[in-house]
Amino acid sequence: LHNASSKSPPILLMHGAKDNYVPLISSEAFYDGLQKKGVRVSLHIIRDGHHNAYLWGSHHVLMVHEFFEWYLRQKI
Repeated sequence: LHNASSKSPPILLMHGAKDNYVPLISSEAFYDGLQKKGVRVSLHIIRDGHHNAYLWGSHHVLMVHEFFEWYLRQKI
């Protein structure tokens, strides 16, 4: 967060609401801080998600794929 600026690449944050290791407030605070720095950031809270991303659904994988496709199209 200390090195983030409006020139930073876009960031997609995904956090499981039922994460027992990292509290959701961590991602929310990171999201808020990035926004204040002018970073294009998106936070997606996975309602039934835990800490292990491999337990999430294929639609979440698709979301990550679409994010990267969008970002790479911006660079062309």
